[in-house]
Amino acid sequence: MPREVSISRNEAGAIGLSEEAVCLLERCQFPPDLITVLRKMNPSRQAEVAEYIATVRKCSNIFARGMLAITPEEMLVTVPHSKARRYAVMYPERVRALQVQASKTLRKLRGFKESYGRNVLAFVIACRFVERLLSCSRVVEYLTRFHPDALRMLRVALLTMRLKRTKLRRNNFKLELARHGRSC
Repeated sequence: MPREVSISRNEAGAIGLSEEAVCLLERCQFPPDLITVLRKMNPSRQAEVAEYIATVRKCSNIFARGMLAITPEEMLVTVPHSKARRYAVMYPERVRALQVQASKTLRKLRGFKESYGRNVLAFVIACRFVERLLSCSRVVEYLTRFHPDALRMLRVALLTMRLKRTKLRRNNFKLELARHGRSC
């Protein structure tokens, strides 16, 4: 199994990465080769790639080399002489298409991140509203009599939401304990 590493903000200068990239990668596990690949990019490109990795929370050596291969020349610190760069020279139209696709994907991911909070808030409010409705016995009687499937689905959705919320709280508690050096 490949070894994975993580970094902290204190190590930013020592390893040759921009502080913004390190800040984004701080909570991620990634292959050690990623640092070598990121060093070949300028700070703005490092931050862009780090944002993508932090958003999807996954990274492989192949992905990192692919991002290096589609990085425009002006965003590189030094032009590496690797197979990935040779591919970029041999197939510039494919590389350009990959660059466009990668930038579209990153824009979509940013949009999802921005709308996620609003969507979760709307969902929580809707769940609270349904809980209040189901606390009224007359509403439950009506749904039981005329819409039993809908009542069952509402109860399952509320139960699922409660379980996920409990699991999330438990995971956050474990993270806080780990941050303070205690084990569960």
